Amino acid sequence: MTVRQCLVLLLACCALGLGVPLLLGVTYSARLSSHDTGFFAVQVDDAIAADAQPRRPRRSVLVVIDGLGHEAAKTMGAIALLREHGQCRKTAVGVPSMSRPVYATISTGLEQDRTGARGNDDETPLFAQSIWQRARAAGMSVAVVSELTWWEELFPGAFTHYDVLPLDADYFAALPPADLQLVHPLYVDEVGHEFGAASPEYAEAVGRADRELTGLLRTLDFAQDLVVLTADHGHSARGGHGGAQEPIANVMTCHAGLGVRRDPEYGHLRITTVAPSLALLLGLPFPAHMRAGDDDLDALFAIADPAAFSPEYLADRRAAVERFRRANEDAVRAWLPDSAGSWDAFTRSGASATAAARGSWSPRWRWCSCCSSSSTAGASSRARPAARPCSASASSRCSGPSPTPCRSACAAASTSARSPAAPTSSASPSPWASAGPPSRSSSTGWCAAIAAP
Repeated sequence: MTVRQCLVLLLACCALGLGVPLLLGVTYSARLSSHDTGFFAVQVDDAIAADAQPRRPRRSVLVVIDGLGHEAAKTMGAIALLREHGQCRKTAVGVPSMSRPVYATISTGLEQDRTGARGNDDETPLFAQSIWQRARAAGMSVAVVSELTWWEELFPGAFTHYDVLPLDADYFAALPPADLQLVHPLYVDEVGHEFGAASPEYAEAVGRADRELTGLLRTLDFAQDLVVLTADHGHSARGGHGGAQEPIANVMTCHAGLGVRRDPEYGHLRITTVAPSLALLLGLPFPAHMRAGDDDLDALFAIADPAAFSPEYLADRRAAVERFRRANEDAVRAWLPDSAGSWDAFTRSGASATAAARGSWSPRWRWCSCCSSSSTAGASSRARPAARPCSASASSRCSGPSPTPCRSACAAASTSARSPAAPTSSASPSPWASAGPPSRSSSTGWCAAIAAP
């Protein structure tokens, strides 16, 4: 080989080494999310008995203060006012603790790894049904004030009025009249990114939110109106979010006003329960894809004041929760019999199998290329393998050193997974997308991309 040929080969290798990471980087967001179908979604129809309809609040407001962590929220005078007229709970937002994915979860009651919203860059509509769409279907007007258009991108057509305001505006004072209002200021989050949650600037931004929120609360009549406050994530001391760290992935959720039981003690909640709680308090059917099974939906009936609702309505809603749970259990059991119908067991099974595989495989990436994709646990975490369901016979071939059998096995599994033979009943699972949830693979039912440590 001549010197010239060596130089050409070297340049080609350099171009390949630069081009492949660049290609992976620019397509990362598109590969990460799947807004059109989500992952392992279970759709359950719901309706409220005609003779059990409750009194609806005169005015209902959901406040989402972007970037407001739990500890910072506890310093706010507005939180004390909300506790006086209702109750507040420390709320786990899950991962990724990123804005667009958590907006999706707040709206639908479905956790991030199954909504398909796993990053901030996917601007396409979300498949899952939202509380906004439930409200519009019931004839309610729904208005939004935000600095972003992301809510409308996720749920186009779900809002009757949508205002995008500049950073220095008082979002709370600018809310247009509507039956259900969403107010979403971002200045706390923006200061958190720039200066960190331990900074005086962050405390000042929280103080501004406190003053403006208190101004809104003073205009409400808690005997007739409803307000729910929450956030999408907190911030690290130096700024940033995305993972499951305590100050980042925990926020404050408060319910106050008509229909809310007063409780001075701080409780606990999952962010997936915010949308169902709004549905319960507004007399709306539950969002069709909400998380059910290994959930905290029983907290709904600790939030609701039994004196404000008829026994028939509460019984109807309890029965609906159980119907959602049974439908999810049936779907999970059909997908992975060893799970006994439990979402938590479903996840643990994948995590255990992945850990075992990492301990026994050679130290290089081995890909089932036809059924692998990337997922993430945070804004800055590296790509991790994801999985798709395969038959037990096919999955046994995934454990070998060659990916070729796995490709054919996964191709066969893809065909069967999208066929009418997929589990159906009162629960109608959405079609599987090109990959399953993050970190779910097992030697008894999954083809997966696995890496040794």
